[in-house]
Amino acid sequence: MACADLAAGRAAGEVGDGDGRLLRHLARTHGLSGIAAKAMAEGSLRVSAAVASGVERDWADARHWASLLDRETARLGRAALSACASGLSKPLLLKGAAVARRYLDPSLRTYTDVDLLVPQAEFEQWAEVLSGLGYRGPTAEIKAARRREREGVSLVLDAAGVAVSCDPHACLFVERRAREVTYAVLAPLSEPSPYAGLLEPSLAAQLLVLALHLAHHPRGAWRMIWLRDIVELASPPTVELARALAAAHHVGWALERALAATEELLGRKAWSAVPPPAEPFGLARVHQRRRAGYLRHAALVTELGPMAGARYFVSRVGPRRFGSGPGIDLVAWWTWARRAVRRFAATPWLEAFVLRTDVDQIFQGGHDGPSQT
Repeated sequence: MACADLAAGRAAGEVGDGDGRLLRHLARTHGLSGIAAKAMAEGSLRVSAAVASGVERDWADARHWASLLDRETARLGRAALSACASGLSKPLLLKGAAVARRYLDPSLRTYTDVDLLVPQAEFEQWAEVLSGLGYRGPTAEIKAARRREREGVSLVLDAAGVAVSCDPHACLFVERRAREVTYAVLAPLSEPSPYAGLLEPSLAAQLLVLALHLAHHPRGAWRMIWLRDIVELASPPTVELARALAAAHHVGWALERALAATEELLGRKAWSAVPPPAEPFGLARVHQRRRAGYLRHAALVTELGPMAGARYFVSRVGPRRFGSGPGIDLVAWWTWARRAVRRFAATPWLEAFVLRTDVDQIFQGGHDGPSQT
């Protein structure tokens, strides 16, 4: 509860020693160490001296890491200037540093990686630019899967024994309903970043990015700092502009859901959010189902057994495209591929198929609740 009070900007009051240690852990996990330290200095949060000292150390460590990323982002900007001279578009800096500078006190908003959005057609070229800067990608399997979806990859730079992460994205998130919000949409709404060579979304566009980021994750994986970001950025004029932008690209459900969650945190109707009655089924819930296997889950829900469960999926999905190849009528495919389905029923092969499917048609409901930015 005290952690939520910190994120909402309320006085947390006095916290006992045992709860104080838990509070320190949660503040560090949710990116609130700086806000907790400021609350202690102002007297709105009272903890033992040992806990207070620990929170101060956590905040100092987080600021040190953010300063390292600040220097690295400046280096990325200089590399972007050179790359743009050869015809590439300027990358958009998302979340993290771009959000921190919008805070009244930027030192309170620490971050752990760098997120860049680039045009889909230039994704491979930007991966090569980052490779030239010393970044190395994930395993070949993960990299291949991410490139098929064109979401992005997580690249890591070993800087004197410290792993620095930069995530170039070709689209914000692979959930189908969010795919309209691309570089082509956000670039005209951007402004030059303090990091030369990079762009940053306008306040309204950045607010929409934050909302889509929340929708991408199950609620149980949210970090409190993400909601605090919305508190800091969402002035009434900004919210109205963001709503117009979201409506134009059919993602108003994500923005309203994020605003409603933030109003719940604040305990008041700050923006009169109206979340959709049936939330879209996003990639986050798909990840929740991966471990059980999609066919086994269908069998559990329908109590039909594994093969009937597979028929349930096929009948609900109907004709779909698989990958970038020709369209495949999955209902007709079922008649001759029964043995193959039996063999691959609970394998990553099927998961790859479901990730290419409009999954909100398969299940109903929202995210039950990560990124670390």
